Amino acid sequence: MDELYQECRSCDLRCKDSTLSEQEAEYMISIKPYFGEMMVDKITPQLVDAWQKQQLEKYAASTVQRRKGTLSKMFTCAVKSGYIARSPVSLSSSFKVMTQEQSFWEVETFEKFISCVDDERYNLLFTSLFATGMRIGEALSLKWSDFDGNKIHVTKTLKRVRNKTVLGDSPKTERSNRWIDLPDSLSIRLKSWKESMRNLDGFNDDFFIFGGITFLRPTTTRYRFNGYVKKSGVPRITLHGLRHSHASFLISKRIPDLMIARRLGHSINTLYKTYAHIYRSLGDELLNAIEELPC
Repeated sequence: MDELYQECRSCDLRCKDSTLSEQEAEYMISIKPYFGEMMVDKITPQLVDAWQKQQLEKYAASTVQRRKGTLSKMFTCAVKSGYIARSPVSLSSSFKVMTQEQSFWEVETFEKFISCVDDERYNLLFTSLFATGMRIGEALSLKWSDFDGNKIHVTKTLKRVRNKTVLGDSPKTERSNRWIDLPDSLSIRLKSWKESMRNLDGFNDDFFIFGGITFLRPTTTRYRFNGYVKKSGVPRITLHGLRHSHASFLISKRIPDLMIARRLGHSINTLYKTYAHIYRSLGDELLNAIEELPC
């Protein structure tokens, strides 16, 4: 299996470095310790079931499902290479992954939170995330050359490669490459922030908006975010929850779905899938509306 993993990795030319890095971590953590020294043709669906049961005792179902996907990919490679006739993963037992509804804040909750953020850099960063729906990697990779005074241009994101955070040369998906309109108040704050950064040695438009000559680290940003959440006493959400908060706000304001999807860098289908719980909540309003019809 160790040899198969190396063979599959070298043949997978379509994957980005960040994806290969994630798959390597999954293999080393959960697949190699169990299957690494086994012969590929000796692995049965029953062995896959036993591995799956062991994993579910230690990790979330969604994590196990993702790692099972990596394992399945390896066996697909083995079938194509003629080592086995059929993948044991395809014959193994399935399990249900309960998707949790995304947590988000209403405007009032965010205002309570942001009033406790006393560091201007982080205050501006968290406000930008809430007001634009950007992913954290997109925001931290922004340079002043991406800001035209009223909009920001998302062209890249941070990514993990071999356990290091690096600046990628492209965003998450093709749709993620986009211009995002800013509220006037946020534009004014960003312009003021830029003026204050001009005091830095060698300042130019290649400096990162929320960092400087280098970008802020996502781990540091999450640590600071969680600290301010605790300080403010608001319900806890993840940093990514600010993106969900922005989407929820736009949906509640009846902004056309296509415009929301473009702003977030989503497809319409992904928008519906990710925020299905919010769209469901609008169903009650529809029922109330049709009750007014003369019947």
